[in-house]
Amino acid sequence: MIVLKIYIAEKESVGKELAKCVFGEGANVTSSRTHKRCGDTVVAWLQGHVLALYEPEDYDERFAKWSWDTILYVPEKWKFKEIPRTKYIVDNLRVLLKEAKEVVNAGDRGGVRP
Repeated sequence: MIVLKIYIAEKESVGKELAKCVFGEGANVTSSRTHKRCGDTVVAWLQGHVLALYEPEDYDERFAKWSWDTILYVPEKWKFKEIPRTKYIVDNLRVLLKEAKEVVNAGDRGGVRP
């Protein structure tokens, strides 16, 4: 089952409203806890923050205790971890994204500048 297009909204209420616009009235839409689908198009949603940055001590136990020697540590590569309460959303999105041919970000742009 190939998904040709997936829209990803930042929260459920936005996703459900977006689905109404994308699919239109009377469309044969299937719904789940994490998305709505019509044919080869999916509107999925997140739920606030679904990932968290690693804490300093997750990189190295030396950073568990505050110290002037380690205060300016900046990781070479930032790492993220799942938040247990939203793991099902991330797992679902991973499955959908593997099948997607096109992805549309329907979330807010946050602090991103053009």
